[in-house]
Amino acid sequence: ISETATEQTTADWVERTKQVSAVLLSSPDIRTSEVWATSARSTRYFLNSEGTKVVTPVRVATVQIEAETQADDGMVLRDGVSFIESDLAHLPSVADLLQRGREVVSRLVAARTAAIGEEYTGPVLIEKEASAQFVAQTLVQLMLARRAPDSDNLRMSPIYQSQVSPFIARLGLRVLPDAFSVVDTPSLAQFNGRPIPGAYAVDDEGVQAKDVTLVEKGRLVTLLTGRTPQRKLMRSN
Repeated sequence: ISETATEQTTADWVERTKQVSAVLLSSPDIRTSEVWATSARSTRYFLNSEGTKVVTPVRVATVQIEAETQADDGMVLRDGVSFIESDLAHLPSVADLLQRGREVVSRLVAARTAAIGEEYTGPVLIEKEASAQFVAQTLVQLMLARRAPDSDNLRMSPIYQSQVSPFIARLGLRVLPDAFSVVDTPSLAQFNGRPIPGAYAVDDEGVQAKDVTLVEKGRLVTLLTGRTPQRKLMRSN
């Protein structure tokens, strides 16, 4: 817990983590487990040679619940859940955390004795937190306008080329079904009455943030660009 947190707040969260940890320890099938809460506050100063000056308060609070077990055939199974907010007050209540801890235990106990599945290739339905992770790790990575760095090292060229987004060559073309549009909205500070920790007013390169439509009715409109110019993408967004 950061120094700015009160002694009472620190004591409350120490007690909460102990309660959630006790839920994990209550199951004899759980081999190892960890529960921790963190809170940090700082100030980020940005100054560049163009005269841009940005002072940004940085606040982050997290809770992490992790557990591990082992199946009879020796396979190690892990599960967990994490929460990230801008303030400790926005994190789930102790009742919610206890319930999520029980769910982690329940999933691991069930997986420990589950039959080994057959090899499968086909559609997969992704729900809840996993859907956001899937979008972040797959679709968002394709939306980053990255070009290969200039280099005379021919051995490194294939590695640099592998880092280039394949979507750079697909501007204006279909990349998703008609029913899908994708918008990056750093200005969205709240959703359903709850603050969004990922909102920001100025990006890490000192450029004022703005909402960007990336995909409209399935067609790629633009990519997320930094201050490194790209062909057809000359400005940072």
